[in-house]
Amino acid sequence: MIAKILVYTDKRGASEECVSWTIDSVSQCLDSMGCSRQYTVDTTTASQLSFGDWKRETKLLIMPGGRDLPYVEALTGRPNQMIKEFVASGGAYLGLCAGGYYGASEVEFEKDDPVLQVCGSRELQFFPGKARGTILPGFQYKSYKGAHCITIQTANGSEAITPTITNSTINVYYQGGCEFVPNTDCSEKPYNVVASYLNCDQCQSGYAIVNCNHGNGRVVLSGVHIEADPAALSNVAQLVPPIMLTDLSRRQLLASIIKYLLRI
Repeated sequence: MIAKILVYTDKRGASEECVSWTIDSVSQCLDSMGCSRQYTVDTTTASQLSFGDWKRETKLLIMPGGRDLPYVEALTGRPNQMIKEFVASGGAYLGLCAGGYYGASEVEFEKDDPVLQVCGSRELQFFPGKARGTILPGFQYKSYKGAHCITIQTANGSEAITPTITNSTINVYYQGGCEFVPNTDCSEKPYNVVASYLNCDQCQSGYAIVNCNHGNGRVVLSGVHIEADPAALSNVAQLVPPIMLTDLSRRQLLASIIKYLLRI
């Protein structure tokens, strides 16, 4: 049976650009791993997630970049319950940028900004702490003014996810993403750091990518766009050269994360 990888989409929260990047990059990963015939990459919606049928054939749910608050409005209640049950029973969740914010216990976005502030608890609560952003200046919705190339470093303790690129520096696309700041006591729900931001003066923890378990399932949350291929960044062409320099490592990191989540 062909298993499904579902990418969440809607009309308000999920960015069409980010959904496209995610589908393309994950499909390329599967092809490079020789698994393209074993999995199909498709989209899903809040109404579809409200029913349990999708859980039987799905191995991985991906929440892409976009806007966290519309995710809250669309998924609070039964859809979130279905997502948590899916992961707890052995499924996997990958949150990218807004999807990373959404997978934390708490969101702190542009705190004290009269226009942009979004703060509050979240139902999924995969990560025992808050997703705090932004960590670089200039973010505006529907604009590339806050887009940056940012450098992350894979951690020494993340061998289960990145065995071939431990302690590597990678330039990636960043736009409005978060760092993951753990609660003081995480003993009941441990986590691992997959990668950290380098030279981040605004950071508290500096954790750019984390992984954790929920029941029998696996979760990876990313504050950066590890799915963004330089070839797709024509709107921010000035960022492409530095991202290209480490693109092989970015691809390896994404592939390692997909392997980890699919248990390949």
